[in-house]
This record gives sequence, structure tokens and C-alpha cells, in this order.
Amino acid sequence: MKKDAKGKHKATKTKQSRQNKRADTVPKIRMPLVNTVVMTVKNPSKSTEMLCKQLKRIFSPNCLAKLEKNPKIQDVVDFSDQLLVKQIVHIAENEVKIVHMPKGPTYTFSILEYFDNYKNYPADLYKSPAFITLEGKCEYKHIFESLGKNEAEFQRSLHFYVKDDIVFIRHYCISTENLDDKFKVALKEIGPRLKLKLKNIKDGIFPELKVRKTYGYRRPLDK
Repeated sequence: MKKDAKGKHKATKTKQSRQNKRADTVPKIRMPLVNTVVMTVKNPSKSTEMLCKQLKRIFSPNCLAKLEKNPKIQDVVDFSDQLLVKQIVHIAENEVKIVHMPKGPTYTFSILEYFDNYKNYPADLYKSPAFITLEGKCEYKHIFESLGKNEAEFQRSLHFYVKDDIVFIRHYCISTENLDDKFKVALKEIGPRLKLKLKNIKDGIFPELKVRKTYGYRRPLDK
């Protein structure tokens, strides 16, 4: 008896169609975007590179600090879903961009002042996100709120004071002192200090560079 090649091919195709249909009915779980990427230009000045390192520490533990040094913007955008990237903070000379993922917008700030009073503390201080506090009115406060996570227990505070599109940023740790069997709790500034001015808000991700999401193969960014 001869085998019906067409019938066999049709049966295989029908089986694959059923498998694909079952796969489509399985609910897809989308993981929340929680991470921040801090990066800088290709050849940064010493102060720009230092600010980049300090911000990586400040946004810990939800900062992807172990990426290759100064990766390409396109590579970071392409892998943003896999890396659960919530925002990209890009530092250039006298400028900071905060890009809300996955579709934008892009917020561009001028760096008016950067005072390096950063103090090194043990890694334990950065095991939990900074508690975000905001003072003043602005329509884009959500981008600052997303840089930390307000939990019941915290060891650090990141404070934003906004006035007329000027943003003052201070970074504190919680200091405790035992005085005559009474505990004194205070905020101790650990730096750095930043003064930013909003330049513009544009739709999309890095619109000046015409960055687009592509899904072709690229080498991993992790070391």
C-alpha cells in the first residue's frame, strides 16, 4: 500500500496548528519593569564618569551596575525588556536625560551644579532602595518617584525639591545615636548634590538619536 504524502503533510500541519493554538491560550506573564540603567557618553570627562558611578550606587539595588562600560544606547534599548529596564539615565557633559521605558518620553535636564560631597559607605547601606521625598509642584514628579521605592523600612532618602523647573537633589542616610539611653535619629547628607534645570520633554526614546527598538541578535550586555 502506498502512503499518501499529501495526507501525511496535512495531518502534520493540522497537529502543529493545534499546538500553536494551545500555546496562544496560555496566559503570558509580564514581569514588572523595576531596573534603572545609568550610562554616560563614550569618552566622558572625569567629573561625568564620577557622577555616573555615584548615581549607579544611589539607585541600587535596582540599578544594573554590572553592564559593560558605556554600552551602546541601541544595545541597551534592544535588551531593555529582558533586563526589566524601567528607565535609562544617560549622562553627558552638563546634561542628564531620563528616558522612561519602553516608549518614552525623554526628559532632558541641564546640569547647573554638581557638588561632589559623596561619602563612601559599606555596601549594606545600599541593599534597599532609597526612600523618595518630593517638595514643590511639577508635572513630571513620577520620573523621580520611579528612581526609588518607598517601603516601610529604609536606610537612605533621596530628596527632590522643585521650583520653576529647577530641581535640587540631596542624598541622605539615616543616622542613629545613643544619648543617655535615648536614641537620636537624624538625616546625614552623604552626597552628591545636584542642581538641574528642565530643558525639554520629547516623545519617544532618545528622539535626537532616532533610536528604534529592534529585535535582531546582539551580544549580551552583562559581563
